[in-house]
Amino acid sequence: MVPTKDTVTFSRLMEYQVKCLYPVFFTGLTGAGKTLVCQKLLESLKSEQFQPVYIYFSAKTDSYITQKYIENSFKGSGQRGVVGPIAGYKKGILMIDDINMPLQEK
Repeated sequence: MVPTKDTVTFSRLMEYQVKCLYPVFFTGLTGAGKTLVCQKLLESLKSEQFQPVYIYFSAKTDSYITQKYIENSFKGSGQRGVVGPIAGYKKGILMIDDINMPLQEK
């Protein structure tokens, strides 16, 4: 993907929001490069003591699988019941891709 003016603008805006600890909901048309922009930004923030975790939803994703994945990704300090970034990181960032994909649970 060749960076365009829009992707650079979205990347800068998202970077500012993440560094200020604001939640970000990034939406757009299919094939616009949303996932790539998010991944590049989060990988660049890794060196700034952020631990990124990526979740890719599909039609088979359910709440139990999602919860276990988040808990296992953010192991915390190893204490029982503590969920947070792995030791050495200051903040955890969770990126969820294709949030509209899972089936509705009964």
